[in-house]
Amino acid sequence: MNLRRLLLLVTIGFIAGLFAIAPARLVSVFLPGNISLDGLSGTLWNGAARQLVVDNTATGELEWEVKPSQLFTGRLGLSFISTLPDGSISGNVAISLGGAIYLDSVKGTLPLGYIATDFPPGMLDGRVSLIFEEAVFENEWPTLLKGVLAVGNLVQNVPKPTPLGTFSVNFDGEQSEDGSINGVIATRSGALQVDGLLTLNSDRSFIMDSMIRAKAETPDDLKAMLPLIGEQQPDGGYPLRYTGKL
Repeated sequence: MNLRRLLLLVTIGFIAGLFAIAPARLVSVFLPGNISLDGLSGTLWNGAARQLVVDNTATGELEWEVKPSQLFTGRLGLSFISTLPDGSISGNVAISLGGAIYLDSVKGTLPLGYIATDFPPGMLDGRVSLIFEEAVFENEWPTLLKGVLAVGNLVQNVPKPTPLGTFSVNFDGEQSEDGSINGVIATRSGALQVDGLLTLNSDRSFIMDSMIRAKAETPDDLKAMLPLIGEQQPDGGYPLRYTGKL
């Protein structure tokens, strides 16, 4: 064994040893400003937190195990599982010293209320499921998304509980020349046919352009609500456009 290889093995062993005994609180050094952990226990190598806080919102418990191979790329890589009051999210994440977040093999399910914070409480019910092969966030905004986000058993509670169906947004991992990311909106099941495009722009704005159509089995009271969306088009659909900035 040559001297260079010996020194490399000694260095790897030294770093692995430090991670094995370092307290879990040191993980905070790698976290971006909008993410914090409360009630830390264990070690930096294998630890847990009673509460994961994202953008001042408590999301649930967190457990992690460090992947040492990522250290030599300048990232803290780990596998994780976050247990929510009514769901869970698990996968792999790597955090660079610059604050960029790299995700892969992420899957989970959670109540719609965790992400639909712009709607009045109780207006909508449903469950969100997600499966992402790959995702990258820089400056707290996605620069790459490859996977599917679905909203299942969506129910509109105003003026009365009305089942709407299950819908999904599919991201193909591509980015437009202007830096935007597009997700294709599709209907999986339910009383309404919804098709469209969700665009996430690099300036943190988003645009949802969609077309909503009634089906043969759509209840009459739900059909009667569609004109409230907008003017009916010649093909029978009702355009729905929603824009905003995060």
